[in-house]
Amino acid sequence: MYTPPFKPQPFGPVVVTTPGTPVPLISQMVAAGICLATDHIAVNKLDVKPLTMNYGGAGNIGNVYLGFAGMNKTTGFNLLVTLVPGGPDYCVTNTVGSNAYSLESYVLDADNAGDGVYGSSDQN
Repeated sequence: MYTPPFKPQPFGPVVVTTPGTPVPLISQMVAAGICLATDHIAVNKLDVKPLTMNYGGAGNIGNVYLGFAGMNKTTGFNLLVTLVPGGPDYCVTNTVGSNAYSLESYVLDADNAGDGVYGSSDQN
C-alpha cells in the first residue's frame, strides 16, 4: 500500500521518451520504489509544472499533454491540459472531498522526446 514519505510528495521529472506513447505520471515514483505501478494513489491535490532549465535539464521544446489513461493528444480524447514551454503550471485541488483524485490514472505525452514535467501531489 502506498504511503507517501513526504507531504506534499514530489514526483519527477517525468520525461516522455517516445512521443505518442503516454507515460504514467507516477513512473519516477515507481522507479524510486515509493509505490508500485499497480498501487491506487488517492490524492487531494496535484500540481504539475513544465520542465524548465532550472528543473530537469534544458527545459521543454514543445507542448506537453496531461490526461488520463487512454489519452490521445491528437484527438483530445481524455486530454486534461496542454502545458506550453515556459508556460504556467497546472494545479487541481479538491477542497470538499477527501483524496478524490487517483494519481495513478494520470499520463503524460509530449510533442518532443525529452520534454516532460515535475510536480507534487498531496493527501488529506
